[in-house]
Amino acid sequence: MPRWISISVALVAFVALASAGGYVLARWYEWDAVASFTGVSLKYSLYMVVGLCAYMAAVGTYHTILSIAGLDEEREEPKA
Repeated sequence: MPRWISISVALVAFVALASAGGYVLARWYEWDAVASFTGVSLKYSLYMVVGLCAYMAAVGTYHTILSIAGLDEEREEPKA
C-alpha cells in the first residue's frame, strides 16, 4: 500500500474520532458554537472516509479485471 494512503487513513480516522468526541461533549455541556464546528468537521471527515473507500474499491476492481484478463501476474526474466 502506498505510504500516502496509510497516512491519509490515519489522519482522517483521527479527525473523525476527535470530531465525534468533541461533538458529544459539546452537546452534553451545551456549547453550541463548538457543536456546530465539530458537527461540520465530522461531516466532512466522514465524506473523506467515503472517498477513500471508493478509491480502494476502484483499485480492487481494477486489479480484479486485470487478474481475470491474465494481465496481473508478475513475470520473471528467464535465467541464463
